[in-house]
Amino acid sequence: MTSTENRRRLRNFLLDKPVQYRYGLYFFLVSVMAAVVSQVLMLRSAETLVLGTLSAGGVDPSIVESFGAAPLRLLGLLTLVLLPALALVSVVLAIFLTHRFLGPQVAIKRHVEELLDGNYESVCRLRKHDELSEIAAGLNRLAAAMRDGVVARPEPEQRAA
Repeated sequence: MTSTENRRRLRNFLLDKPVQYRYGLYFFLVSVMAAVVSQVLMLRSAETLVLGTLSAGGVDPSIVESFGAAPLRLLGLLTLVLLPALALVSVVLAIFLTHRFLGPQVAIKRHVEELLDGNYESVCRLRKHDELSEIAAGLNRLAAAMRDGVVARPEPEQRAA
């Protein structure tokens, strides 16, 4: 596949950029907040458990601090390094999910614009098992009825109102 085809695929995947970017930002923020909260809770719990257990065993607090806290800090640093990866995955997931529910809406909007422009040969095609397929089928029946003259076609001055 050429780079032009890849760019076209990505461009077609972003159907409504403001909506998809907004949801991507929501997913990003939620994943970052969840990771930070879980990291803080995990570190506090582990520190309390490890340091409390070692201190209760009669181990010198300075030794407990040097041996017990270092792995916890390393774990915290590792979690901070993994946060951007988690955030990136959440943004990609958000764009994928929004594409799934915006695709049918964009197809139906295009079909309605075609009908308003007088193109009654237009057909709205959606993916199999799409939730909006009944609406698309109804619009296709309406277009066929308008094409066959069963339903009155709107006059240009009526559409402008």
